[in-house]
Amino acid sequence: MTINNAFELLESYSGSFKLTLHPGANETLINKVECTYGITLPDDFKTLYRFTDGFEIDEDIFNMIPLGEMISNKMKDKSIWVAEYMIYSEMWGLEINPEIPNQYSISIADSDSEKITLTNSLAEFIGRILKGGCLRRADCTIGKMK
Repeated sequence: MTINNAFELLESYSGSFKLTLHPGANETLINKVECTYGITLPDDFKTLYRFTDGFEIDEDIFNMIPLGEMISNKMKDKSIWVAEYMIYSEMWGLEINPEIPNQYSISIADSDSEKITLTNSLAEFIGRILKGGCLRRADCTIGKMK
């Protein structure tokens, strides 16, 4: 699945829960996130945030975190949190290879600091979220994600 396929899924979403797409972010905001964290965002993340500055699904309050909120979160924690569910009960983080920004992983962490790497594809992550395959930690273990 490509990032454009993920956009098509977002635009055509007809699941049983309401999906809200936020207006896309501008380059200034994308650059501010990169400066705040001292990173270069992977190209597919930049493409996503130009398309929509995060999105929400009413089921259990899933939230692809908007860039402004990412900047605010930096004040509390150095992790790059990109998605959360049940009002920050579970969080997905982005780990970027600083030398090759397009090499990254998306992981889920819990309050016990246990981390499980889910995928290295934003498109796959979005697809699984929209198809109901990863909204709870128990659904997100490697090999179990739908």
